[in-house]
Amino acid sequence: MSAIGFGLCVGALVTATAITPRAFEKSGEIGLSLMAGGILAWVITPPLIEGFFGFIVGASSLPFAATLVLRSRIDALTQQKAIDDERRAKEREANQQRRDSAREAAEQWPADQSGWTHISKARMMHVAGQPHCYFMIGETSPRLRIVTYQVSQEFTIDGETEIDLARVISMNIASPSVTKIRSKTVPVTTIEHKKKSPIARGLVGGALLGPAGLVLGAASGLNSKVTSSVSHEKVQEEYETLGDPQLIIGTSDKDNPVLKMKFDPPSLADEWMYRIMGAQRR
Repeated sequence: MSAIGFGLCVGALVTATAITPRAFEKSGEIGLSLMAGGILAWVITPPLIEGFFGFIVGASSLPFAATLVLRSRIDALTQQKAIDDERRAKEREANQQRRDSAREAAEQWPADQSGWTHISKARMMHVAGQPHCYFMIGETSPRLRIVTYQVSQEFTIDGETEIDLARVISMNIASPSVTKIRSKTVPVTTIEHKKKSPIARGLVGGALLGPAGLVLGAASGLNSKVTSSVSHEKVQEEYETLGDPQLIIGTSDKDNPVLKMKFDPPSLADEWMYRIMGAQRR
């Protein structure tokens, strides 16, 4: 109501001073009446304005308080999320440091092995899980040594095996067949048959050529229009290929009759076969 009263006041003043003098010849009495009405509206408006502001305050109190509580909750959740993110970032950094330390320990370990030479990284393909290992040969003693290890959060030695070179009875290099997946782009042809309208063609032919055109146009509409389009799609396919070469060692050791080693890099397989053959002849 205060807005209406205030509007009446302003409207009365504007009407009395600007509009009425131009609309009526005797504007004085009407202008005075409107002026009096405007003053009266101005006088009675302040209490209504106070009520209006009271309504505004009352209506906005609960939403404002709820907004403050919600804002406080959001700030608390945001702060907790920042704390959790910082904690997780520190955990990731600590885990990364442990992994880096484990890798450094794995790289340092061969340098600490006295009495053994040509230490190479490999995987034991004949053992479940294909564990990582160090493959080495004695500097003075004709023995092979295989040390399995793990590198995750820490560098750990799982076990080791030693085999006398005199027990090695066969060696060969094999590249097993493996199945891989590759993507390729193939053309796809889409053929669309669109039927013609014999009625529409007959009408057009009749309009142009008369009765003969009507028959010919209807006859031409009995066939269908064939269109083709070519698009390209990516598909995946499996294919067989040769895997990395492996050194296969046959022994007379009853606990380790066969050793299948894949070296890192794989090219070391040939080198190790000739190295073992040379050590056997010493």
